[in-house]
Amino acid sequence: MSSFVRFRVTSLAKLALPLLACAPLLAQAAGKDAWSLFRRRDYKAALEQMQRDARSYPEAAALHDGIGWCHYFLGAWDDAHKAFERALQCDPTYKWSRQGIDAVATARRAPMQQAADLLAAARYLDARALYQRIAAGETAAGTSVAAQAHDGDGWCAYQLGRYDEAIRAFQRALKVRADLASAARGIGFCKYAQQEWGEALVSLQLSLKLEPDHYDTRNLAGWCLYWKADYAGARREFQRAVANASSPWSAECGLGWCEFRQSREREALTHFQRAVELSPEAFGSDVRALVDARKEWWPLYRSAGWSALLAQDSTRAQERFVVARNLLGDDPDTLRGLAFASYRLGEYERALALLELCEASDANLPPVKVPTRLEDGSAADVQLDGGSLLGWIHYRLGQHESALARFATARAAHPAWPDPACGTGWVLFARGDIAGAEQAFGEACAILPGYADAQSGKRAVERVRWAEYDAAWSLFEQGSHQRALEALERLLARIDEGSVDAKQRPRTLAALGWALARTGSSANAEQRFAAAAQADAQLGFAWKGWGALLAQGQRFADAAIRFERAATCPDLASDAETRAMLGWARLRVGDDERALAAFEQALALDANSASVLSGLGATYLAQRKPIEARIELERAVRLDPTLEDADWLRSELARVDELAKLHSPLGWAWFGRGEWERAEADFRLAIERDPLEPTARRGLALTLIERGRVDEGRDMMGKYLASLPKKESPWGAASDVLSGYGWKLYALGDFAGALKAFRQLAELHSGEKQVYADPYDGMGWCQTRLGKVKDARESFLRAIAIQPRYESSLNGLETLAGRE
Repeated sequence: MSSFVRFRVTSLAKLALPLLACAPLLAQAAGKDAWSLFRRRDYKAALEQMQRDARSYPEAAALHDGIGWCHYFLGAWDDAHKAFERALQCDPTYKWSRQGIDAVATARRAPMQQAADLLAAARYLDARALYQRIAAGETAAGTSVAAQAHDGDGWCAYQLGRYDEAIRAFQRALKVRADLASAARGIGFCKYAQQEWGEALVSLQLSLKLEPDHYDTRNLAGWCLYWKADYAGARREFQRAVANASSPWSAECGLGWCEFRQSREREALTHFQRAVELSPEAFGSDVRALVDARKEWWPLYRSAGWSALLAQDSTRAQERFVVARNLLGDDPDTLRGLAFASYRLGEYERALALLELCEASDANLPPVKVPTRLEDGSAADVQLDGGSLLGWIHYRLGQHESALARFATARAAHPAWPDPACGTGWVLFARGDIAGAEQAFGEACAILPGYADAQSGKRAVERVRWAEYDAAWSLFEQGSHQRALEALERLLARIDEGSVDAKQRPRTLAALGWALARTGSSANAEQRFAAAAQADAQLGFAWKGWGALLAQGQRFADAAIRFERAATCPDLASDAETRAMLGWARLRVGDDERALAAFEQALALDANSASVLSGLGATYLAQRKPIEARIELERAVRLDPTLEDADWLRSELARVDELAKLHSPLGWAWFGRGEWERAEADFRLAIERDPLEPTARRGLALTLIERGRVDEGRDMMGKYLASLPKKESPWGAASDVLSGYGWKLYALGDFAGALKAFRQLAELHSGEKQVYADPYDGMGWCQTRLGKVKDARESFLRAIAIQPRYESSLNGLETLAGRE
């Protein structure tokens, strides 16, 4: 979301409040006229008026604030910031200007953040174009980040393998800011990639003066010295790198090679061993060549196998263990590692045979520590041994008795291990012993809270336990209310006779209440809700249903009491709908302040709920805040245009002038659903009630085309396209319009009209730093359909030159193959 849209959603409504609050002053200063211009989006005229007014009333914070927002929407960030600061000088508590300063800061941060996101997503060409625009001062970021922008450009070029271009970008960054360590490091990385070790080292050492503890820089400096045959110097750099990282496998490899080059093979082996234990990547072909030639080094294959296994790379682990077994024979630890890898690859019979052979060789191997991720995101090591793994293998093979025996032995020997307890739970679950499985999973979680495998087991137990209830409730959610009612009544009878766990009774009673309410038995429904709430006072599901039933009967005060109770229950702690229902109930009894509080709580839980947003809008209308109401209702109808059918909103749309702006978003929402008739109606209302609305004419044109009135739609779209800017960079609203229109005409068979749209789209970006494949691809397909084979081929090739793997244009070239 752009900074403009974000501000518009969160703050624009509040902008009117200070201006309206000082109406007497503005009446004298013609501020009312300026605000009217602002609301019509004529920011330039509004700015001129406000500046004239400010000369007469220089201490009016509201005027300086308005000037700031005009500058903001015109993209004059420095002027906006100055105006907001001037407003705060007049009134230090003026919160709208504080929000303005924050909005400017957000707008300035946005381009760099967007570029960084593109770089992180490996979209290097797009990221590079944006970085270059930032460095040239063509974005909101300003000139203060020029050095960082050049640096980002350099790293994009580096990732693309364009090292000379990257170096030039890094040099530009250092020219702006000599202390930018990242740029100096970038030059070093480029020079290293070009195998210019000495020059690389100079830049890396400059970077290290600024960031002496940076692992990657220190490590690469070590490799530069290594390739220069300065093994003593390289050794010092690698040692410092190891001290500055948690997993310095590359530096450990470097130390290994330094020791090897200085004929200290025992020390070299020690470092290679550490490196391999840290990462399976350390066991590259160069290290393997050393290992293959030295028998005393062969155990590194086993270490590499365990390293890959712990890194979840079971295929590579198996390969390493197979080589280790060929070299070392039936070594117990190798056999166990190969068994673990085979188990993870689903080769259970092979894993079983290997473990049995391992036990015969040496049954007293130390346990394996397997890293695991807990449900809260933290990490822990889980210990298990061959006996525990045998339990899992027997479980996978369906040999439940043998599995239980293995797990029992492991639990007796290691009562503090969660793994065998968890394994016991899954075996019992597979045998249908739900109570026993639940107990075992609970014991595993007691040993290691958050243990994911055991938590999954507990959820599986709950699914089985509640299967009958879930099936009945599923019928309810599908709209089969009578069938759900019958199923729930059968379940309640079984609970009462003792054949189903009594813990299910309160929720079943509440579900019955919901089903009875939907089948028209309101009195019986209320009885069931009351019984459920009495049986479990913390069952929000019951209180919520009771409240909904009372609201349906227009008993809003009583409904609000139940919703308030429901909102305090643990099962609805994160339920936005309950707070929204509470808000509507309070609003119906005229308690708009508390209704607003309920809707704001709901919004914090779900910012994309149409019910919540429409409730906020309705509340603001009740408080006579039409601008704030319109903004929230606009968000609501974009999510759910059927809100337009509500009697209260229909009435307000006709009554409140500010809500006229809702017709265009309603039109687009209906358009997105393919409801062309309704879309046309709302677009026409939008144009009728707000002639300056910027998107309704485009929407109406597209809608007319969709409805088959192509000539009428094309004529209207032509007038709209004539108003578009001549240039746009990067891809924005104008590009979206032209691309969408072009492809729509293409789909309708109007290839000449589509070709014209794609050419206009190409012209929109011609001469810019960032160009796109889409217009040339569209031109190519249009030219193909028009029989212009040569032109089509040229267009497809231009698209591919911009984006080499552009699938549509590659397919286009295939289509042209063989044609003259």
